[in-house]
Order: sequence, then C-alpha cells, then structure tokens
Amino acid sequence: MRQGFASTAPPAGRGPRHLKRKATVSLLAVCLALLLAAGPAPAQGLLDANCPGPPNTSVDPDPGDRDVQTFTAQRTGSLVRGETEISKLGGAADWVMQIVTTDGSGTPTNNVLASTAIANASVPDGDSRIVGLFASPASVVAGQQLGLLIARPGESYTLRDISNAPCPGQEFFSASGGPFMGEPIFDFDFAVFVKPTNTFTVGAITRNKKKGTATLTVNLPNPGELTGSGQGVSAAGAAVTSKSVTAGPAQLLIKAKGKKKRKLNETGKVKLKVAVTYAPTGGDPSTQSVKVKLKKNL
Repeated sequence: MRQGFASTAPPAGRGPRHLKRKATVSLLAVCLALLLAAGPAPAQGLLDANCPGPPNTSVDPDPGDRDVQTFTAQRTGSLVRGETEISKLGGAADWVMQIVTTDGSGTPTNNVLASTAIANASVPDGDSRIVGLFASPASVVAGQQLGLLIARPGESYTLRDISNAPCPGQEFFSASGGPFMGEPIFDFDFAVFVKPTNTFTVGAITRNKKKGTATLTVNLPNPGELTGSGQGVSAAGAAVTSKSVTAGPAQLLIKAKGKKKRKLNETGKVKLKVAVTYAPTGGDPSTQSVKVKLKKNL
C-alpha cells in the first residue's frame, strides 16, 4: 500500500495502494546510483534501459502482488541482469525477478522471457538494491518494449521507487494474479543490462570497374567497430576509424594492394578473401570471411 501524499483521493484507475505510499530519501541510494553510472563488468552486460534514483517514495505490495516497470531496450542482444531498489522487512521467502513482454498498449503481460529466483539469504534487511542474474537471458531487440517484474510470493516487502514519472515507461502492479494496472506517475529506480549481439550479415557488393574497387555493405545490430583485412586487401570506411558506428548498414571500401593490385592492373580482375570483423561496443568481436571479386576496365 502507498503512503505520503497530501491528497487522499486516488487518481482515476488507481487502486488503494496509492493511499499508503510514503516518501523516502536515502544517502545509500545516492551512492548506489553513482556506482551504477559506472556500469558493471563487461561479463554482466552493458547498462541499457534504466531510471536512476535516488528513490523518493515507496509502496508496500501485498504478498500476492507483482510489480512491473516497463522500458524500451536500447540494444539488441541478451538481457542478462536486472536491478531495482527494495526494502526487506524480514521474512523467509525468496524473491522472483522476471523479464516479461508488453502488449500493444504497453501493458505488461504474463509472457515471461527470462526468470530468476533470488535467495532471501542474499538480500540484507532494510534498504538495498536487489540484483537478478538471468542464467537463461532474454533475447531482446533495440526498440522492443518489455517489463522488469519483481515479486516476493507469499511475503511482504517495500518497493522503493520514484514519483512524478521522470523516466520513459511506467510502473504497473498485479494483485493476486489479476490484470496489470498502471501507476502512471511512478517509476522503479531500476536498471537492466544487455550483452550486445555480435551477429551481423553481409549484404550487397557494389563494384566500381573504373577504379577497380568494391563497396561491401554490412548490416550491424548494434553500434561498434567494423574492420576489413586480408592478404592483398586494403579496406577503408567510416567504420575503420570510428568506434561509434551506429546500428544498421555500414560500408567498407575494398581495394587491392601489393601483388593483388598488380594482378588487377594487368588482367582487369582479381579475387580477394576479406576477413570482416565486427565488435559491438562492450561486446565480443566476430569475424566472417567474404570472397570479393574486383574488376577493372583496362
């Protein structure tokens, strides 16, 4: 139940939880927010969607409630970790954290993409930032709207959140397995972390027969670095010199050099084996071998 507002009448569509909300300010939360800004180790993913605190209000969900914060994924990859602010009020029940889908209106659904149990013994009494690591991560796509769900089946706790809706998405709750109801002026103090995918596809190859070059189009799922290399290969393009290439199509200009260039100038054609390497920002590199045939008008 929610506490702490001057008005005692809940907004339209809101349940009685609004009436028992209470304001909170925590120096610990400020410190945790500063640490969060630095991001986790790469193995735990990159900071993706988030709503930094500190929390300034709280709600006491009933034992059967499920609370969800909706958000939009910023990267394509595996969502490996979720975090939010809670206060443990004793008890012995474990916690559940899940990633769920949303419907066309942005309301959370019961379709679970990833789930983890958080042992009660690992959560300290009082205020803390609860962390869920998904052993089987949720596959997400940049721009996809999802929900971060937290619950403690059979037992009460306090969800420490933020009023006045400072972030995209919003808070929802479901009482005893019922439909999710929106609380539009509240947001979790939360963060999710995504390990960006390094899977990419090679598109069209466009040849310039006058210059004897080829432009290779590569479709990238996330920002990162793209390079081309190989024997007799000279690859150039924005991706070679920039580590902030955006997601989408990128191009590499392929030229021959050394013996391959001499053969091209003598015969008007040459075959190159190009190693195309893509490294998403904060992720692992992947390489594909592409055969490129250069032609030149003599």
